[in-house]
Amino acid sequence: MKNKLIIFGLLIIIVATFGFIGLKLSAAGPDDNYFNQHLRSDFASHPFLRQILGLHYDGDAVVDYLGSRYDGIAISVAVEAGITLAPNVLQDFADKITQVTGKKTSYSVSPALIPTTDVASKSPVELESSFRKLHSSGRTAALYVLLLGTDPEDSKLLGSTLQEDAIVLYIGALKDFASRFPKTLPNYEFSTLLHEFGHQLGLPHNDLDNCLMNERAEHAESFIELPSDVIVDFCPQEYSELQTIKSYYNR
Repeated sequence: MKNKLIIFGLLIIIVATFGFIGLKLSAAGPDDNYFNQHLRSDFASHPFLRQILGLHYDGDAVVDYLGSRYDGIAISVAVEAGITLAPNVLQDFADKITQVTGKKTSYSVSPALIPTTDVASKSPVELESSFRKLHSSGRTAALYVLLLGTDPEDSKLLGSTLQEDAIVLYIGALKDFASRFPKTLPNYEFSTLLHEFGHQLGLPHNDLDNCLMNERAEHAESFIELPSDVIVDFCPQEYSELQTIKSYYNR
């Protein structure tokens, strides 16, 4: 009887191990496979499963921001040496997140600047990993923001998501882009932050001219003269999509 129990226990371990390997391989597989199409969002709703399965796509932590697990959001900001952001942009960004998610949002800026040599020699993921060690999320959902100069591989890239809970804002690229109309810079910095956060909330790109998630928003392609013409909020369709996502995670 004891031998049967041992064999049964070993079989369970073997099945669980192969099941885990299969899930992890599926999670890292094509976007259109069954796991990523139908199961990923449910698994990613649990922070522990996100970690062990490596669910680190943008939007994988959307439940932290739109679900009911957390009551607040803390934005932790790390800045490359020599980089400055327009006044009030971070506070306006935190206020907008509060409005969109319904969760009280605050931000803090790390006093330790990121050395430019580190930016040149490390990937954004490596920079964010070092930064994450210095800032815990506490009792609230965490959102990490890196303020860097330019992307060495794409000098026109204005911003991007980083894994499931971080944003990179390329201030140098934004300043170059807005140099013809410098008064638009604060709005572009805010708009780019909100666009990338939209991805972390599960919003895809769209091709609607008057919507924040238009795919052209991430690259310096077209110039706007007036600050008031820069899109700084989600459009009605995007708010509708956010409401659908929020309803899903609070059902």
